Amino acid sequence: MFETVGWRFYINAKTKDKAQNVLTRIEKVVGRLTIISFEQYWKDKSQFEIECKSSFQENGPEKAIFKVLVLVNQLGHEIDVMGPLLYENGQVEFSGNCSRPFIVGLNWFHFYVDNFM
Repeated sequence: MFETVGWRFYINAKTKDKAQNVLTRIEKVVGRLTIISFEQYWKDKSQFEIECKSSFQENGPEKAIFKVLVLVNQLGHEIDVMGPLLYENGQVEFSGNCSRPFIVGLNWFHFYVDNFM
């Protein structure tokens, strides 16, 4: 069972409030986000690095991968995909990056989904 999509967003913003506004626009696409970390990016203080996850319910890997691809395609094109990687006992890992997102202020994002328990 696939239950969450993990996200890492890099947002162009000099204040946390402005970064939160961009994150709110992202939530309109991917649904409610649970924030894990929300910090100014140490390499570039004009960006915020946000690690979070969103709820995702899908049983089969084929359907999960397709559903995630449809979702990330709404955030940007030119997605670099890694996987799916298949492991023993039916475990699947799938991830990707996008450096050309559609949402103004969103600089780059990474997504990650697996069915590890």
